[in-house]
Amino acid sequence: HVFAMSFLEDQIALRPNNSELYEALASAYFVAERAQDALAALDTAEGLGAPDWRIAYNRGLIEESLGLTEQAIAHYKDSLKSLPSWPPAKARLEGLEKGHPQAQIVAFPPAGER
Repeated sequence: HVFAMSFLEDQIALRPNNSELYEALASAYFVAERAQDALAALDTAEGLGAPDWRIAYNRGLIEESLGLTEQAIAHYKDSLKSLPSWPPAKARLEGLEKGHPQAQIVAFPPAGER
């Protein structure tokens, strides 16, 4: 995690206007259990134009990992407003609404899901 964070921070220093780098950094922070840093990186990514559906979904994952179920549900619903048929957000929302929080949260969506 430390290498990934250091590498991404170096890349951000070179390209501070790249929202995807901030999203990747948020993912590294999330894996390192630095939720507040991950949320801050997502805020920056959002300000730089990252897709709303992806930011909302990733915020949902963080909130869910913190046990903040109602906030996570709201974020997943926001994600689905922008991208209604996206299976990961639908699955997370359904799991929470059926009382199954934190079912296999491992990280943010892989690159192929973005």
